Amino acid sequence: NGTVIRRFRSLSRYPQTNLEVLLLIDASESQARQFSQEIVEASKLITEARWAPGDVLSIMSFGGSGLKFVCIRDCRDLPSTAWASKIHAKGQTPLFDAVVLGAEFLSQHRDPNYRPLLIILSDGDDTISAHSFRDAVVAAMRAEIPIYTLNAGDPKAVTSGGGVLRDIAALTGGCSFTRVPGAPSALASMVDDLRNAYVLTY
Repeated sequence: NGTVIRRFRSLSRYPQTNLEVLLLIDASESQARQFSQEIVEASKLITEARWAPGDVLSIMSFGGSGLKFVCIRDCRDLPSTAWASKIHAKGQTPLFDAVVLGAEFLSQHRDPNYRPLLIILSDGDDTISAHSFRDAVVAAMRAEIPIYTLNAGDPKAVTSGGGVLRDIAALTGGCSFTRVPGAPSALASMVDDLRNAYVLTY
């Protein structure tokens, strides 16, 4: 609350060195024209991230009334064609429902040796969710899951989705990226940075 903390009790390395990552891919009809590029960006993110041997990755797509796990905890071992062929852009956008379900999934698989992380590739627009923006943020915060986002929408389109992605990342302790050259690579580098964490008590 704006108070300057001057007396610290301890500073130690964060014990969770492995990552449990869930990648959410927007497969709604609003992404149809950008969908192939979105898949390329997702593939580049997975390929360029500096994974540790113990890290696990799951992928879930969302579009229409469907929230589908494409692969669970073994996605790093699959070629991009194997998981990409299971995703097709159609229907409306249940973004907030996907975040809530993703937070529940990561909570259910909680392991003290793993740090959970949620990554969203989307244009940020939600058109059909039963849950609200607040529901999505609260679900992630309660589960202590940072959300990182990449705006995969049409850069020429004027929507409020970019603000939604920035806000959901900021409120959960994550970071947001816009679609510019090098953005997937920058996001990939953040995966390794999450291992360089400390616990500070006061």
